[in-house]
Amino acid sequence: MASGKLYLLPSSLSEDSLYQPDQQTTSVIHSLRLFLAERSKTARQFIRTTNPPYRQSDIEVMDLPKHGKDDVTRAFLNRIKLGENGGFLSEAGCPGVADPGADVVALAHEIGIQVIPLVGPSSILLALMASGMNGQSFTFNGYLPQDKAKLATELSRLETESARQKRTQIWIETPYRNNPMREICLNTLNTETKFCIAAEITGVNEKIFSGKIKNWKLTTLGDLHKVPAIFLLQA
Repeated sequence: MASGKLYLLPSSLSEDSLYQPDQQTTSVIHSLRLFLAERSKTARQFIRTTNPPYRQSDIEVMDLPKHGKDDVTRAFLNRIKLGENGGFLSEAGCPGVADPGADVVALAHEIGIQVIPLVGPSSILLALMASGMNGQSFTFNGYLPQDKAKLATELSRLETESARQKRTQIWIETPYRNNPMREICLNTLNTETKFCIAAEITGVNEKIFSGKIKNWKLTTLGDLHKVPAIFLLQA
């Protein structure tokens, strides 16, 4: 029996996202009955927005536990190996990028499953596109230290590296710490360093500002508490 395929399905970045999947992605979603998701609740909500030709009770959406290589993931991939097509949906919009789905994809390759990525929104790439910073050389740094002193030191290091290598530095933060992150950046970075925050990307309240530190104000973009955001700098 021929193995099935694992489709990496792009999804919306927020509940009020203006993103709509293209025809190819929609067709694939409608052809599948088996899904693995970072959160089954939001995955089902997204699938419902595509007006599927089936009832929610007709599909199976398995929840991805905290670690990708586990019994649930193996059970999901084993069914694909036996001939059933399956789709993976993440909370990051674009599966596998700054996302635990990378572990699922790695395991799929290990056991010989064809992986098919479909185009969709990546908050990291959309923020880079909108920042006006170097898109030829950039680094995604994940989360930076929480401790204020360590964070200031790390920001200075990233700024120095950016200046030396002409590289854009990108990172994320837990949404409830966005406001302190912005304050520390404005107080730590050089006045000539370019700094960008892209918040609620693709949402109805999307807010993006990019400019030199000297042109920023603490109130720029307003309150960012609990708002999904991407941070970028280029020295």
